[in-house]
Amino acid sequence: MQIQHARTGGATHARRGGALAAALVVVTLMAMLSAAMLTLRGSMAKRQLGALDAKRAFYIAEAGLAEGTASLTVGGNGNVGSPGDPARFGDGIFWTEALVPLDGYTQITSTGLCGSGRCTLQLVVRNAPDPIGALGLFGEQSVALGTSSKVGGYDGATGADGGLLSGLLGGGWTSSTTHARVASNGPVTLAAGTRLSPTVVGGDIVPGPGQSVVAGINTSISGSTAPGTETEELPEIAVPTLTPIGSYTTSGLGTKVLPTNQGRYTTIRVQLGTTLSIAGPATIRASTLRVDAGGTLQLDTTLGAIEIYVDDDLILSSGATIACPDKEAKSCTIYHTGDPSVAGTTPTATLAANGSLYAKVYAPHLPLALPSTLDVYGAFVAKSVSLAANAEFRYDASTAEAAASSASVI
Repeated sequence: MQIQHARTGGATHARRGGALAAALVVVTLMAMLSAAMLTLRGSMAKRQLGALDAKRAFYIAEAGLAEGTASLTVGGNGNVGSPGDPARFGDGIFWTEALVPLDGYTQITSTGLCGSGRCTLQLVVRNAPDPIGALGLFGEQSVALGTSSKVGGYDGATGADGGLLSGLLGGGWTSSTTHARVASNGPVTLAAGTRLSPTVVGGDIVPGPGQSVVAGINTSISGSTAPGTETEELPEIAVPTLTPIGSYTTSGLGTKVLPTNQGRYTTIRVQLGTTLSIAGPATIRASTLRVDAGGTLQLDTTLGAIEIYVDDDLILSSGATIACPDKEAKSCTIYHTGDPSVAGTTPTATLAANGSLYAKVYAPHLPLALPSTLDVYGAFVAKSVSLAANAEFRYDASTAEAAASSASVI
């Protein structure tokens, strides 16, 4: 009996040992399976996070393309940030690089980074001709150049003719690789110059169909004088809707700034001894813009384009000063929207200031006279245009392609 009892106890212990081994195997398998599931889940989460970062990087790169295109539209070069100093957007960063325009096209490359995601997109942008800049020096009814006045051309985008047809012995101008454009739907007249200071146009003169160029003695025209085959239609002005601000008049001495660079003013007036600085980006509309003698209007397009709309009176008084630190004619436009044919209105435009104005000036319903004290670089378009004796105008060819449009992703 004792021997039988011993055998039974040994079998029980054996069974218990087998169950423990089986349990250990099951636990080990479960642990391995759990580890595999955790690894798989971690891998899936990592993959999902990577896909999310890649998607975010894509959208950030798209935002970069929009910023680069906006830069071109306002006269910039299309470059935003850099690999060493990127721009921040949301949870990521981006930078854009623009290739030098070729045949009117610019390629923008935008790189976006977010977490582990990276995306690079390219956009090809076509520079659409600017309808005002393409006209050059244009008078719908007529253009008249005064004694010893001079019209030349240069390219503000490339710096071609950096001397801007500088004066030579005898009062002439150097020949230009970038030509001026003088045109009208009517006749163009050049007043006689002097032997030492002739009246000069360094480029083509295009009178209207059936019209001609009338030039006095001691005048020089380097290009064609053939009349145009059809009349030019002046573009309509799309006046923006802006928040009313009221009037603003500078007071005291020193430099002042407008309360806001986006708004509609009743009157903007710059008084004696004061500089009013307008820095882009800015869109301003005013019934009256007046710069008094001894006042200075500074138009700075370093950080963006400036658009000024004047409804009634644009008065740059004799003795006032115009200053443009950035010298970007294609980035600054002055529109005079007033139309004297509208009953009850008597709009005026007086440009008698000193200094240099880098801008496109557009007054489709009014005559504009350019004095000898104010040098204009850019485009000058009005119902009729006249240059005073010894006045100088330089047509900036880059104003003809100021806007970027018709973009397509490669």
